[in-house]
Amino acid sequence: MPLNSILYGPPGTGKTFYSITHAVAIVENKTPEVIGSEDRKDVKARFDQYIREGQIVFCTFHQSMGYEDFIEGIKPVEPTTENEELSYAVEDGIFKKLCVEAAFSFVQQKPTAETKEIVDFSTQYDLYINFLHECFSEVDSIDLMTKSGGKIYIKNISPNNNIHVSHKESSKSYTISKTRLSKLSHAFPNLNKIENINDEFRAVIGGSNSSAYWAVLNGFRKYNSEHPRGTVKEITDKRFSYDEKAEIIEALTEEDYKVETPKNFVIIIDEINRGNVSQIFGELITLIEDDKRLGKDESLTALLPYSKKRFGVPPNVYIIGTMNTADRSVEALDTALRRRFAFIPKMPEETKLQPTEDGINLAAMLTSINNRLKVLKDADHTIGHAWLWNVKTIKDLQAVFGNKILPLLQEYFYNDFEKLGLVLGDNFFQQSQPISSTIFASFSGGNGLASQYDQTWQYQLKKPHELTVADFQSLYLSNNRKVNESQ
Repeated sequence: MPLNSILYGPPGTGKTFYSITHAVAIVENKTPEVIGSEDRKDVKARFDQYIREGQIVFCTFHQSMGYEDFIEGIKPVEPTTENEELSYAVEDGIFKKLCVEAAFSFVQQKPTAETKEIVDFSTQYDLYINFLHECFSEVDSIDLMTKSGGKIYIKNISPNNNIHVSHKESSKSYTISKTRLSKLSHAFPNLNKIENINDEFRAVIGGSNSSAYWAVLNGFRKYNSEHPRGTVKEITDKRFSYDEKAEIIEALTEEDYKVETPKNFVIIIDEINRGNVSQIFGELITLIEDDKRLGKDESLTALLPYSKKRFGVPPNVYIIGTMNTADRSVEALDTALRRRFAFIPKMPEETKLQPTEDGINLAAMLTSINNRLKVLKDADHTIGHAWLWNVKTIKDLQAVFGNKILPLLQEYFYNDFEKLGLVLGDNFFQQSQPISSTIFASFSGGNGLASQYDQTWQYQLKKPHELTVADFQSLYLSNNRKVNESQ
């Protein structure tokens, strides 16, 4: 399977159906043909399991979809305490989150000394947080010594295990991020050798409260020295938060992505042509190319505009798009995007249909309709077999025509009953009625417009429930001439 592919075709050809087959095949390192031959219920159950595990992601593009939803953007953060004000933070989007999970799978397959160090800190930190929770069951706050000899106080622990601290008799609190604390722990193995906290800490984590971070990191290390712990869990055993995974993968090098059989991840983008693809993908237009993936000889990364971090696409991330050609043609897609995707056609397969219990040859019927549509419109505006897949009786067929096929044909031939009639034939229309100018109101200021409607005809489709077996058979029998009910 290509890394980037788009399943395209007319409506009703099962593009979304096949995208599930392709996604499961990629995850399990099989061919779509092998997965397609298996029991569908079992395949769908495995697909749902991969969705729950985060190995497959499903999304749909639409006109409101943006870069901020797909890659990253600034989003509001809900306050965790009553006194905390509303704040904003950079939040990763659908695709970037999948890339983080995909990159982390390389850490699990081939841990390095750097990644093990970060994991070791995470395990120690979790033990420290448990210790603080035990302390809060007995006291309201916990004091820590600063480098200058002063004190700060731990007020509470956030749901994502960040530490909130404040100075004595101050209502303002500071958040000590676990991610930033990990970076400081890695950068400064000996806190006593730090000469200028502000300059040295800010060089690592940016403009944060350096004094508070030093106090918490010092308290954290003091706890670890006083409380010997057991063996640190291996990377494959410990459950990591998303932030921890994002931090750990920063230690990966290009060589770390060169794994012979990586764990594959898939994102399915349904209706990919309904969104503003250039805006949604942004710099990913280049990064998703096969040879630009991480670990490849020509790999590239880009500096993201919100987080100011470098980002690349792992080589084990597959993109599957689906596109309805009746909504917008393939040529209407961004040219730069089209060059980076393999286009896999999914056209109507009429011969797969079986006759109904009433004797209606569905394969012949759909073939006849599509042959006419190819002439009056084009192949992109034909009708797929999937809509008729579960049709067994005329009741089923009436429902499909009423809910899907007739509305679609009326959209294709809006206000053009002649072309609609060339597709369906007389059997699908009620008895046509001539129009008489006498139906119009008398208007002395007119210029003979009413008389132009004399001898014209008014056409109206039959109600779907009125359509008979003979009406449907007329679509493919006797060159579409009127078929009698007795036939």
